[in-house]
Amino acid sequence: MKFLNTIIIVFILSNITLAQVANKMTLLSQWDADTFPLVFAGQYSDCWGITAPNGKEYAVIGSTPYIHFFDITNETNPVEVGTFAGGNVSLWREFKSYKDHVYAVADQGQEGLIIFDCKNAPNIVKTNQTTQFSARTHMPFIDEKNGRLYLAGTNTQNNGIIVLDLTEDPNNFLVALHCRADMYMTYLLEIILPIAHMVIMVCGPMILRMPRILYC
Repeated sequence: MKFLNTIIIVFILSNITLAQVANKMTLLSQWDADTFPLVFAGQYSDCWGITAPNGKEYAVIGSTPYIHFFDITNETNPVEVGTFAGGNVSLWREFKSYKDHVYAVADQGQEGLIIFDCKNAPNIVKTNQTTQFSARTHMPFIDEKNGRLYLAGTNTQNNGIIVLDLTEDPNNFLVALHCRADMYMTYLLEIILPIAHMVIMVCGPMILRMPRILYC
């Protein structure tokens, strides 16, 4: 999608990024408030993109205190349409999306999991913020086909991952799996997903009957 190619255009990681020379890329636009507190000499972390039901494309960008949403349909003129305080100052924010919802985590502070409803974008609504499963998460991953949200490197399951079911309600979770395994970085999908799916299949009948945390 186009937003995957244009999100980076509106996202400045730090002053170090500004000093680098672009190779086979063209800067179309730039946004840098430069008013946020520095954490380890940085002000921004991670970016993500989502296409809303209205067909417009939106970028999600993390700053140390906030989560920002930009309309990047016009890639030469990004428009900020929403700014949400996470609750703490964090240089490590990560975002993923499932259908018309965005899921945000941070690996500093006690923000937990934050959920945004984008179906009526640009009217974006924060619908939930919960520390039920963890207060800090290093890396999320969403399996869109099966509607599963994986949380890795959490303060509650540092030696495994937390698996949440998004298929019933994208804002509230009735079940979760704490999978005790030596898994950390969720972008190693070839390793994580086969194991996680196996756990889900084994515990599947239990999930339907027991709306609580399950330990596998």
